[in-house]
Amino acid sequence: SVLGGAVAGGIWGLIPGYLRARRGVNEIIATLMLTFIGVRLAEFLVNGPMQGGLGNIPRSGDLPAAAQLPVIGIPGFEETHAGVLVALAAVVFIRVLITRTERGFEIVVTGSNADAARGAGIHTNLIYVFVLALGGGLAGLAGAIEMAGVEGRLYPDFSPGYGFTAI
Repeated sequence: SVLGGAVAGGIWGLIPGYLRARRGVNEIIATLMLTFIGVRLAEFLVNGPMQGGLGNIPRSGDLPAAAQLPVIGIPGFEETHAGVLVALAAVVFIRVLITRTERGFEIVVTGSNADAARGAGIHTNLIYVFVLALGGGLAGLAGAIEMAGVEGRLYPDFSPGYGFTAI
């Protein structure tokens, strides 16, 4: 379930990446607009095809036990779930990507000066798409961890502004 969230987020991130690379659309505007679309999509899903539970609060049905993250039970943090370990692994992955790979170097150079990066032969459009898809994948990963480790179901307003905070 967590991997599925990351893949879905990566696909969602391809949209502003493509718009930036091919059309020159500002990625901040595109991602903020897509945040509104995502919120409305979640509302539609929990009020329609994914509706579950009884009562006045719209939500999806409970995730099956196999899709939920297990509690790892660290002493002093008995409620901590495996999502913490997934998040730490993601941090290490991004650190290695940025500091130890050619693609990471291209990301840093493109972010610092896209004109110089193009002059050095870096395909900046590819970097834009890659970075926005990767960012979307990380956001999807975070959302999946929230759903599978904390909530156990989807609420239409589970995010108290995470999209705006992330930007």
